[in-house]
Amino acid sequence: MIKTTLWLLAFFCAANLSAQNKMWEVSGIIRSDLSVSAPGVSILINDTLRATTDAFGFFLVRMPARPRTFMAKRIGYEPLKVKLRDYPFKERATCLELELQSANVVLPEFTVSAKSVEKIFQEDYQHALVDFELVGKNQVLLLKRYKKQYSLQLTQDDGTVLDQIDLPGKTDYQQIYKGCLSTYHVPGLDWAFELQVLDNMLDTIGRYPTFEFEAFVSPCVAMANGCYFFEHRLFKGNAVSFEWIDPAGMYHPLLNVYDEETFAWLQQNVRDFYRKNRFEDREAYFDAIESKQEALRESRLPPTPELSEVQQVKRPGVARVKRDILQQTLRNAFRDQLLPIVPMALDSIYVPMFLIGDSIFILNHKQNLLLRLEPDSTSGRVFQAFESPLTYHKEKGWRKYAVVDSHTHRAYGVFRKYINGLTLKEIDFETGAAGKSYVISEAPLLCKEYKLRNGKLYFLGQPDPEIPNYTLYKVDMFQFGQK
Repeated sequence: MIKTTLWLLAFFCAANLSAQNKMWEVSGIIRSDLSVSAPGVSILINDTLRATTDAFGFFLVRMPARPRTFMAKRIGYEPLKVKLRDYPFKERATCLELELQSANVVLPEFTVSAKSVEKIFQEDYQHALVDFELVGKNQVLLLKRYKKQYSLQLTQDDGTVLDQIDLPGKTDYQQIYKGCLSTYHVPGLDWAFELQVLDNMLDTIGRYPTFEFEAFVSPCVAMANGCYFFEHRLFKGNAVSFEWIDPAGMYHPLLNVYDEETFAWLQQNVRDFYRKNRFEDREAYFDAIESKQEALRESRLPPTPELSEVQQVKRPGVARVKRDILQQTLRNAFRDQLLPIVPMALDSIYVPMFLIGDSIFILNHKQNLLLRLEPDSTSGRVFQAFESPLTYHKEKGWRKYAVVDSHTHRAYGVFRKYINGLTLKEIDFETGAAGKSYVISEAPLLCKEYKLRNGKLYFLGQPDPEIPNYTLYKVDMFQFGQK
């Protein structure tokens, strides 16, 4: 095993020494004091985190300036620091072979390389975290499940519980949704619950049918300058349309984005499926849905204006609401039978809408365009639209995810690299390109559900790939190295 490792090291170093470029390279292998390869070692060059050793203890760093100092750090071992001027560089490359010594000190569980990574909640085999949402300046709203009982828990950033309410029924609750009117919604299979946070308490407003949530609440993604913005996702997200309603109640289309090839393929397969499959009482079933929608329209939508008014206010999206609920009903009715045609649509397009200050930003990754809507008080229009290129997502490792920090008015793309771990790259709204990078090498390999608040990154991570339990982490991303 040692001979094989030495051969790999020699090959690795020889390949790097033969590289003919203008970049300075530092490569090598880090071992423990037991002569065992040391993975997960943080490599700092010129006092900046540059890389992390892989499963074999190898690392490689390229940089434009000549490296001066080298440090290797890992929990349970003494930091190892050397001066690179003592090592020969051949054609701007050098290869190191270093050994870490065990440290007889006890370090905090979530401190690595002096970088703070805090834990708010940890799942086990009885307690599961279904979803979470950031509240105010320093609170977190958790949707938890204990066996078959669901509950909402309001905690502080450090995990201190402030309030908790149990959700009724033995149904499944899947998410916490922050509505346009600053209230929170938790949809179940039949009923959805609306609540608000008052200081350190949870106040339940009431419950309403889940199909109302799907028709009215979830499509509304932002409210700005007295206008409501709606997003409709069709065919598993392969078609996305944006609309808005102005302060007078008039409906306006905004943007339609879809994957032409996949969208046409799905339409054809759905039509073929409906021609070949029928279910009993189809017409009666649709009649019942129509009657429910008529009652909903009369109770929820504003009354019709008087005929004396010059311009009649158009009711917001009545036809679209009907269509969306009918499609949702069909999806539920044919869920098992439609599964064979779903996999083609799993790679859906990603077009998020963000509200930053009073401006609306739509990141059209499909067409590589950034659409910005800003309030306009000079021309008489509600908004003024600007378009610019969008290129940050073209870089390798993009996780098809962008997150915005409403406190700092900054947005970031989420990237993942095996060696450097989780990386956030700031999005330049003027050019659409990637800016500063923040490398969080201590983040677990399996991560999801990223949210930002005042420079703090919250995410769910699975520390052990063999154990399907997630932990809710909080990271001060500005403590990590920029590059």
